[in-house]
Amino acid sequence: MKLLHTLAILSLTLITASANIHDDIRQLSREKFKLTLQTGKIFSKHQLHENAEYEKLQSASLAASREYNQTRRAHPTLKPLYAKSDATQKKMIQARMNKDREASSAATREFTQIRMEIEKTAASIPELKAAQQKAIDANTAAEAKKLELLQTVPEGKAHAEKIEALDAKITELRKQMKLTKP
Repeated sequence: MKLLHTLAILSLTLITASANIHDDIRQLSREKFKLTLQTGKIFSKHQLHENAEYEKLQSASLAASREYNQTRRAHPTLKPLYAKSDATQKKMIQARMNKDREASSAATREFTQIRMEIEKTAASIPELKAAQQKAIDANTAAEAKKLELLQTVPEGKAHAEKIEALDAKITELRKQMKLTKP
């Protein structure tokens, strides 16, 4: 009985630790997002976005993301879910335009459920993996170049170091949780 009690306490402790790590990841991701928004201002101020290699990588990233999304939308398994999602989104927009909070909330909940179902289903379709990986790789290359360009200006260098530190912390916490990058 004492062993069972100890195991129960241990599992509750692990669950609590797990929840805390998820909260930490969420908080660090928010901080990174805020820094990323500021990155745009630094990029614009120093005209770093005009770098030819960055423009090429950014364009490739957008094209790969667009291709992945088109591939997903065209997949026979996901097509009906996307049709349902689009119809629900129209209901949601209409309810907001009519200032009908109750209908808007209901449509938003339904839309969220459908989108979660799309993500879950898409994750289980092997044919989509290649397009998804191509989009991830292209985005990673563009982000790496962006951080490299930030390093070329003093204000950006400190900013890039903060982003890299947050990435390292998030990666470490994900390893502790055995989570993959979203």
